Amino acid sequence: MMANSLNECGDMESPTSCDELRNNTGVYTSANSLDMQRTVESQVSSFSSFRDWSVVNFLPWKKNVRSALRRTRTIVPNYVFDETGAEIGANPNLQYANNKIKTTKYTLLTFLPKNLFEQFHRFANLYFIFIVALNWVPAINAFGKEVAMIPVLVVLSVTAVKDGFEDYRRHLSDNDVNHNTCRIFSGSKKIYEKREWQELHVGDIVHLSCNEIIPADILLLRSSDSQDMCYVETLNIDGENNLKQRQVVKDFVRLKGDLSAEKVISTIDCDTPNNQIYRFSGIMHCRQAGQIPVNKDNLLLRGCTLRNTDYVEGIVIYAGKKKTLPAAI
Repeated sequence: MMANSLNECGDMESPTSCDELRNNTGVYTSANSLDMQRTVESQVSSFSSFRDWSVVNFLPWKKNVRSALRRTRTIVPNYVFDETGAEIGANPNLQYANNKIKTTKYTLLTFLPKNLFEQFHRFANLYFIFIVALNWVPAINAFGKEVAMIPVLVVLSVTAVKDGFEDYRRHLSDNDVNHNTCRIFSGSKKIYEKREWQELHVGDIVHLSCNEIIPADILLLRSSDSQDMCYVETLNIDGENNLKQRQVVKDFVRLKGDLSAEKVISTIDCDTPNNQIYRFSGIMHCRQAGQIPVNKDNLLLRGCTLRNTDYVEGIVIYAGKKKTLPAAI
């Protein structure tokens, strides 16, 4: 079937060649070609051998097939737009979530209906409500109807107060986390400015000092260590006290105080947010060094604490709700 799909392009009666059917983005636009592409993409999931994958590599739309296999996100440093004075809407990072977190379940309007809805899903509550309902039937009532409602109302009220108090404490904890500060690079001023965590966005360059908590998932670009490493404590994530090493992106053009757009990063292609804390991969496109692979050893996860390193600098990859880990730190 693969061979037949490839031969369809050469057997088309139209004089237009396969190369002429592409639009400016390199994607086929004719109906026949789109059908061929869908056919191939539907078969990609069944490829199990290297030979099958090598066939995909020779397809003219191989980039589209690979993106179908694994979704990625593209990140551009935000300071590029500060330096060039581009419009705010031109920044592609605005489609990603900011770093503000919210772990509360209720608002003032939704507390009562949502809390009652959750409580009525508990079997014990449903059982006692059913007993109260039966007691309103004259033929089978055993005691006063109003008296039978008191225990149920007390239980529902106490549970609602407890849930509301816990949610309020989560609200206070969220405010404390969101109002923590860190230093973010400003492309227009060429300096690091102190801002709150909730103002952090994907693509920002962050400067962290020793013993600071990492505010978002950050790709390590620079370290004060002579070996281009840093040490992080992951106690808030996996409960381990031992320090773990993280490495600056290999072959990356080191940031020596000058973060001009011509000398640093063009774009970063990496995995979309997921819950796999031990998996990460991507490609950094650098103007001077070309394509540089990145992996989990280059990623600083939110909630970790920087140890035994004077400072590090990196670019935010995931933030807010779309980070690798839960919000609690």
